[in-house]
Amino acid sequence: MKKIIDNKLGVLTIAGCLLFMTGLTSCSKFMDVDSDYVINADDNHLGNATDTIYSVTGILNKIQAIADRTILLGELRGDLVTVSNNAPADLQELASFTVSDDNIYNNPRDYYAIINNCNYFINRVDTAQKNNRNEHLFKKEYAAVKAFRAWTYLQLAINYGYVPFVTEPILSINDADISKYPKKDIQGICEYFLDVDGLKMMANPQDYPYPNYETIKNGNMDSRLYFMPINIILGDLSLWAGRYLDAAKYYYDYISTRNGKNSIYYTSLNRDEWADKDYSDIKRDNRWQNYFDKSQENLSNNGELIMMIPSDSIPAEGYYSRLCDIFNSTTYNNGNASATYSNKLKEISKSQKYCYYVDEETEAKYPGEMTRNELRTGDLRLSATINIEEDMVNPATNQRYNFQRNYKYYGKYMDNNNSSRDISQTQNIHIYRRTMVYLRMAEAFNRAGYPKLAFDILSTGLTNSVIKNTMQTEYSSDADKICGYFDFPEYGINAYKLWDGTKASEADRANTMGIHSHGSGYTPKNMYYTMPVGTLEQQIEAVEDLIMNEEALEFAFEGYRYQDLLRVALRRNDSNYIYNALSQRNGSSDSGIKVNLHDKKNWFLSWKGQIGYGL
Repeated sequence: MKKIIDNKLGVLTIAGCLLFMTGLTSCSKFMDVDSDYVINADDNHLGNATDTIYSVTGILNKIQAIADRTILLGELRGDLVTVSNNAPADLQELASFTVSDDNIYNNPRDYYAIINNCNYFINRVDTAQKNNRNEHLFKKEYAAVKAFRAWTYLQLAINYGYVPFVTEPILSINDADISKYPKKDIQGICEYFLDVDGLKMMANPQDYPYPNYETIKNGNMDSRLYFMPINIILGDLSLWAGRYLDAAKYYYDYISTRNGKNSIYYTSLNRDEWADKDYSDIKRDNRWQNYFDKSQENLSNNGELIMMIPSDSIPAEGYYSRLCDIFNSTTYNNGNASATYSNKLKEISKSQKYCYYVDEETEAKYPGEMTRNELRTGDLRLSATINIEEDMVNPATNQRYNFQRNYKYYGKYMDNNNSSRDISQTQNIHIYRRTMVYLRMAEAFNRAGYPKLAFDILSTGLTNSVIKNTMQTEYSSDADKICGYFDFPEYGINAYKLWDGTKASEADRANTMGIHSHGSGYTPKNMYYTMPVGTLEQQIEAVEDLIMNEEALEFAFEGYRYQDLLRVALRRNDSNYIYNALSQRNGSSDSGIKVNLHDKKNWFLSWKGQIGYGL
């Protein structure tokens, strides 16, 4: 992706889009000044379109550097993925929580390269400049860079626990001394961007739309997909900060404005389901797996993808993603995928009771264990993601291997005839998608004290009738407050229509459903999937466990898992939570963890004694 943008200003090149000049000698401080961590620039404002757009695309280039690790730090340290013995040492260190200072995925300076470029832009861009229509010229870019900085700081704090906090651009070697700056933990980072930064003022997408640099050269990608929705970032910051009703509102604000004012952004009916009562085949229409096809990388009104980080298409150029080679049998790795599903993920999937339902005249059925393909037992999303053919032989090496295809990341791979095939699949790294927003909204509702409303998102989907019934029945004192804010209309052109399980309704009216139906059949009729009983506190914890399982089924391999585990562990103040989850990763065998996960400091990365939890 050397040529990143085609627009009216001409072709901008990633290699040449860095506004900030470098060239000083290297030092051993945290921020080396022979790179873009320290900016050497004059005092001029960024006051023309060319410099401003070059600066924004330069920041996008910096974000590419952390794209793969955003996924890998989230998955390989979680309980849903296990690494093979022949995986590269850097990946094995991630999985065992023994990440060394020279691990290629452990470089906090890459985050500060983004942050420092953002700080420079925010401090120097001329936001007062207007065009002949009296419109502020660079307000879209200003908001976009503010969002990049907030997201990067949150990722940095989640990974390292306690981080130096800098909001002014570092312009000299004297400013590069890390000891000069205060440090913030995750809570402090969230509080700054929620209460101090002014990010909230830019949350309305009608006032602050994405920058639109038209299309990307490779694949004609819409450049708006590269920018981060501020409402989602505010939702995430609020979720980590424990401001749960605020988080739910921010996620809803994104859903309700994503397609414009007075619009809807329904869940769709994409799901994996059995085609007949014999459970012999999966329906091919509207498959959940379709979410991960390259053709879905667009901003259509009902698109699943919300934001992605672009990756270069040629290994020799720039930032080429290796996720395909890590999660698949490819020509690059001689057929040996580095990471596959864990026993824990398989057990979560198998433990779901699939509900096969035709109509009101037919009793719901629950298939037993699928001995032909154990991944098809229970929920169907794992089998839709992973395909493994065991005991293949590589003719080039005469070695046996298990051929693996992971449909969330696949490209040039070795097929079962031991030859290579090129598949038109994305090299871009998906960061946000629609179902994530709905499930995080469920997580927020639950912790805000409305577990039944959270469960509705899992089981039936939301409409105003569902919300009103739940609030008036379960939480009558708060019914007006919730029903007055969260609007999921059921009538008119922009309407949420629930799937009732029948084919007629799919064609005539339905467009939304509970997330659990993505892979476990028709959930509203599932007698094994019901709202937990008990006190409010017991319900909240039990529904949170259901949400965590749903996130595992939905998002495995997508980079969210360790963050989800960490968020719940911190929320519950439970030093055993992450240990208990990881100890089950490989079943009864050794989990591969080589540190004491009862100790909170081991939940985070550290680097050269300069950054990390407790440092």
